[in-house]
Amino acid sequence: MKPVAALSLSLLLVALVVTPVAAKRMKPDPTRSILADLHVAAKCDDKTSPFRPWCVAADGWATGTVGKLTRGKVMVGITITRTTAATGPWDLAADPSIHLSALAVVRDGPQWQLRLTEITPDTDSDKLAIAGAIGNISAVLKGRSKLAKIDKALAGYLKTLTKVDGHVATEGDRAWTWESETVAELRKVGKFWVVIETTKTGPEGRFITILTESWR
Repeated sequence: MKPVAALSLSLLLVALVVTPVAAKRMKPDPTRSILADLHVAAKCDDKTSPFRPWCVAADGWATGTVGKLTRGKVMVGITITRTTAATGPWDLAADPSIHLSALAVVRDGPQWQLRLTEITPDTDSDKLAIAGAIGNISAVLKGRSKLAKIDKALAGYLKTLTKVDGHVATEGDRAWTWESETVAELRKVGKFWVVIETTKTGPEGRFITILTESWR
């Protein structure tokens, strides 16, 4: 049997070696924390919650896959923003960061190029078209509709986005990644797609976008 003093010293040495690793392992992942907050805010445990579209990201991101891209495709979706420092209740009904987005998929030789664009209104009619698009996309994400109808003029603009060069995307084991003003990661979640962007400057945060290919 080891002397008590020697045994105590051995335990102390083990603690000194293990503690930094354990501390690093226990450090919370900002993306996971924000998605957990989104799960709560969207009331994902309630099947009648009006915010269930956000559950595609909150509950599906962890098991998302790299997915197969389609040349010349434009996906449409909704985006929400959250800083990692945010601690207060997340009111999705009044979140001013929610907006319409579109992801253009371009193939240039062997390279895939992706560009995520925020769609902003210039006129009152644009505002109505975008609000309608967000509502119809949400219905698709909830499973209540198979196709999101988009205002004709807005749809025409969205189709032009593939004519603009995107950012070269790298295919990984779990996701497509690229860099622009943010570091972006795209995963396929069921029949939808989710992009999570990490800020590179300013307050640390995440832009979370849920996209569908089913629109016209």
